[in-house]
Amino acid sequence: MASEITYRLSRRARDYFDLKTVLVTGGSSGIGKSICLALATAGASVTILARDPGKMERTVAELESRRQRAGQRFRSGAVDLRDFDATQRYIAELEHESPISCLINSAGVAVPGKIIDQPVTIIGDTIKTNLLGCIHTVKAVLPGFCSRNAGHIINLSSVAGFVGVFGYSAYCSSKFGLTGFSEVIRAELKRYNIRVSLVCPPETDTPMLAKERELQPVESRRISASAGMMSPEQVAAKTLEGAARGETYIFPNLMSRLSFAAKSYMPGMLNRYLDYLGNAG
Repeated sequence: MASEITYRLSRRARDYFDLKTVLVTGGSSGIGKSICLALATAGASVTILARDPGKMERTVAELESRRQRAGQRFRSGAVDLRDFDATQRYIAELEHESPISCLINSAGVAVPGKIIDQPVTIIGDTIKTNLLGCIHTVKAVLPGFCSRNAGHIINLSSVAGFVGVFGYSAYCSSKFGLTGFSEVIRAELKRYNIRVSLVCPPETDTPMLAKERELQPVESRRISASAGMMSPEQVAAKTLEGAARGETYIFPNLMSRLSFAAKSYMPGMLNRYLDYLGNAG
């Protein structure tokens, strides 16, 4: 359960996020929600940005039940992160009320399908949500972060952010882009004492994954069947622990770490293995 996982955070992680003001996109479900619950138990104030007001209200109520002190604030805002002007305005209002210490980009969509069949509108929406939405929030928090010479940006990517997975051309494009974006801003923002972390979880048991299963090509299902599965609570805990240690790449389990190593040092062998699993071609 989420409450059990949050209490297992190390002293280092609890101390790192205690008293911080954290903005979490996509924090009303899945990994993002589990991160919010863990943050609340660690003593942080949390603001959720997502699209569904009902889900956000229920999540805020759960955050209240994990309050550690009177000064913590929990709130939410319905913002379309694809709209930069709206995102910038909302974050500026938050900054005026209470400076943001940490941005966690967890909002994302995944609609699997073969490239030959998938409408370009779905591809465009996936990239706008997963990549441009992240860029928009980063741009919006940077004036405050840079003026204070402090801040932490944590971007939730995926193993599919460095491994091409059959049936996920749109999703992989967005997450590969997020990987590159995160590497660039890590270098650019170091002089401002701003940390950047990129989280690369494997398949995670979330509502989004359940929807994906309904649309996955058979080849994608074969590959998924061979992969390990994590709970969102596990990924949340690993994310916060890795961030507190100052890690740039955060691999929540051994499979994600080994996949990165295989992609880096044996890309041909990894491709042959994935082709074998999916029986592609």
